[in-house]
Amino acid sequence: MPRSDWKFLFGGLILVVCAGTVVCALSGSGRPLLGSNGSRLQENTAAQQQAASPQNLNGIQGRASDAANRMPLEWPAAESVGREVLTAADDAKDLQARFEAGAAELLPTMVAMNSPKLLARERKKCADAFGKEINSQCKYTITSVMERSSEGEAIVVFSRATLHDGSADECKQFVGCVTKSRVGTKIPVPTQSDDLTAFSQHIISKPAPPHLSDPVELKKLMEIMESDMNAAREQGIPADDYKLNYSVLHQGEVVDYMKERLEELAR
Repeated sequence: MPRSDWKFLFGGLILVVCAGTVVCALSGSGRPLLGSNGSRLQENTAAQQQAASPQNLNGIQGRASDAANRMPLEWPAAESVGREVLTAADDAKDLQARFEAGAAELLPTMVAMNSPKLLARERKKCADAFGKEINSQCKYTITSVMERSSEGEAIVVFSRATLHDGSADECKQFVGCVTKSRVGTKIPVPTQSDDLTAFSQHIISKPAPPHLSDPVELKKLMEIMESDMNAAREQGIPADDYKLNYSVLHQGEVVDYMKERLEELAR
């Protein structure tokens, strides 16, 4: 299969491997990596930028959900958390929009929260439990309220999901499960963050394409991405170009995830 025809589902983005370069529209940041020939890739479309949380590389697949095990879209229940937590959730900032607008200090937060490695095992369990009935897409926003636990780090204490129009009717169980898994997660945050910090992420999850279970094709794609990522690093990434630095760091997370996925397929 020619490189230009390879497509990769990643957090709601269909990622096309452009011939001889890295994946187009990988980060959703509007700043693609340099290709191995030194030229920049095409800019992301507005629709791709809106689906900016690439955390679902393994897609959705699994068995039918159990009607007796319904998953709410808030964890923990709103009545069990303090008013200040709910207020923070209501006032949550769009992580991607803040980063795009110049909040370079959010670089570690963006890398962590958009990594496919974030809660990958938990996400797979959700897909195994609730994904079989989903044949189209789930469009949703997850809001995470984080309480600072140490300098530069916070822990998610409350998570809320909102399903959007166009989502399959069967999405609620899967999305509720993913939302629950966020609670207790440690996330890097700017050192000057408030005691409570809340960010929202817009996510589209779709059924996994067949090549994600094909170790040969997956290995080819991983090697292309790793090669072009290394080439970009060798060319030099300006320290003050925080969006390009994000793209490089994020692509490293994707490559690492692919390696883990290949190890799983080899078992």
